[in-house]
Amino acid sequence: MVSGCDALSRFVCAHPYDPNANGGQGGVWPWFTCTGQRRIAVVATDGGVHEAWEDDPSAATAAAALASAARDLPCAPGQIGVVAAGRILEGCGQRVTYEVVEGRFSLLGRIAITPPGSASP
Repeated sequence: MVSGCDALSRFVCAHPYDPNANGGQGGVWPWFTCTGQRRIAVVATDGGVHEAWEDDPSAATAAAALASAARDLPCAPGQIGVVAAGRILEGCGQRVTYEVVEGRFSLLGRIAITPPGSASP
C-alpha cells in the first residue's frame, strides 16, 4: 500500500528484475517495489527558488543558473549561454562563475571576455 503522497513527494515503482528467475533465464517479480522521492530546491542569486525531483536536480540547477546570470550580467536572459557544467555562464561580453553551497548559488567571480573573432585589446 502506498500512502503519504503530496506535492513534495512521489513514489517511483517498478517490478524488480531477478536474474535468477525462470530457471536462470531472468524475469520480473509479480509485485512492485517503490522508492520515495522528494523535491529539492536550489536558490538563485536573485532569491528565486527553483525546484526539481531529487533523482534529477539538473532542471532546478539549470534554471537557478540562468536566473542568477540574468541578475548578475548586464543583458537579457536570451543573450546568456552556459559555458561549462551549469556553473560558468556568459553574455554581453562578460563571464560569471558560480558555486553552489547547500542548495544556494553564489557568485564567485566575473570577468570581461573578448568575443570570438575579435581582436583583443
